Amino acid sequence: MLFAPIIKCLFPSYKQRIKALAFLSAVDISTNTVHLKFILASRDEDDNNILEFIDDKFVKERLATTGLEYTLLENGKYKATFEGKALSCLKDSDTSRTIFIDWNQHMPHSLDYTCKIINSEVLDVATIYLKKLDQHDSTNGSYCILSKSTSQQPFPSSLYPLLNFQRKSNYDILEASDEPTTLEKSKKQVEQALKKYSEEFCNVVPIEDILFELERRNIISDREKNNIREHKFKKDKREALFDILLKERSPNDFLKFCKVLQTHNVDVVQKLGNDLLSAAKLRGSNS
Repeated sequence: MLFAPIIKCLFPSYKQRIKALAFLSAVDISTNTVHLKFILASRDEDDNNILEFIDDKFVKERLATTGLEYTLLENGKYKATFEGKALSCLKDSDTSRTIFIDWNQHMPHSLDYTCKIINSEVLDVATIYLKKLDQHDSTNGSYCILSKSTSQQPFPSSLYPLLNFQRKSNYDILEASDEPTTLEKSKKQVEQALKKYSEEFCNVVPIEDILFELERRNIISDREKNNIREHKFKKDKREALFDILLKERSPNDFLKFCKVLQTHNVDVVQKLGNDLLSAAKLRGSNS
């Protein structure tokens, strides 16, 4: 690590192929506001390294980011324009801001917004436009769409009880209605389903995409989420999650996990969710 600053001085970086990360805090129900953190980082930067420097209260929910996947961002000043669909900036001055990009700095670049909830029904939360403030630059700029996945209820009632988006579904009713003997049978069926698809689980589950959603749905705890994130390789992270579901979680948690997979935007992930449900043959699984 000692050589990193020296290398940067000898071989300065003028542009980077980037990725964007975006997170929502829990909703402050007293003011109907939420904190949005938008991060620009080198595509090669590990997400765990980025998150180490962010307070956990700002990362209750991760948003999908679309539009900057193949962008090369040069050093310089940029105008960042916020266009909200579900949110609006509490401060007018935040709608159009200047951000200075310098890839020779140690940390990724971030923008923080305190936002008012204006439409909790839509999945596309906001779009952030980036335009370089350079008179010689003739490009139209770049943009990033921030959205909730279809597996997430918009501004869920667990964080925002003034809205009643949580619908009672079959997998919510399973445990409450099952007698102990039936519940034991259900646990055995879940165990058999997980073991049957253990190889697919450890190769397919999009662990980085769903980790925050699993915590939000109370399938894993904050401590368990952090323990999973500490693993370096995705396969190790998946195996850690597999062990939690197999040994420490109820059939109800298993059903909610499958629901997350079923509503992911990748076909092979959806198929795994369907296969797990079908193999478990749980009452109330809609399979």
